[in-house]
Amino acid sequence: MFKKKFFYYISVADKYTVERTTGADHKIKTKAFLKALQFISNYTKVSMDKVLNYEIGYPSYEIFEIDKSKWIMWYDSNKCNNIK
Repeated sequence: MFKKKFFYYISVADKYTVERTTGADHKIKTKAFLKALQFISNYTKVSMDKVLNYEIGYPSYEIFEIDKSKWIMWYDSNKCNNIK
């Protein structure tokens, strides 16, 4: 259950960032993006300073990828601690 929810929120943040950095149609709302980051930040670091300084969103997909890789590393290191 936790894994599904954690990776769902990563996918929301990913899609939002892709939409904003490529100019694609915006299907993911800012509210959903911030909710995803809030959930993720309950467990691991989110670079909110970068997100909020760029009018709510990552300035580039590359910067998002750095956070995303840290989130996945955190999950891999802690997954057994989150089984319920």
